[in-house]
Amino acid sequence: MSSDPAMISRMIQQEEEEVNAIVSKIKDKLTQCGVRGKLLRLSGEAGHAIVKAAESEGAMCIVTGTRGMGKVRRTLLGSVSDYILHHAHVPVLVCRHKDEHSEQQQQQ
Repeated sequence: MSSDPAMISRMIQQEEEEVNAIVSKIKDKLTQCGVRGKLLRLSGEAGHAIVKAAESEGAMCIVTGTRGMGKVRRTLLGSVSDYILHHAHVPVLVCRHKDEHSEQQQQQ
């Protein structure tokens, strides 16, 4: 990794542009589906920041996904969706990745 300030600045700008493009696509998709809501860009520890933002924004529910970590990794590293489930004061919908759900059904 280079410590050249100009290169780091370009990398940050490039990442910011990519994030903005993703946010724009998500907003468009939500609008097409008729979903009302607000996209927030948060900083800090993810689970805590999401729960705090939901409270301050007066959210009616929280929709989150999972990364599909195994039980051991989730236990050691923690899980944002688990944190939200246990600390949010509004209903929480956790959407699993399609492959993760299929794998769990096959194991049973």
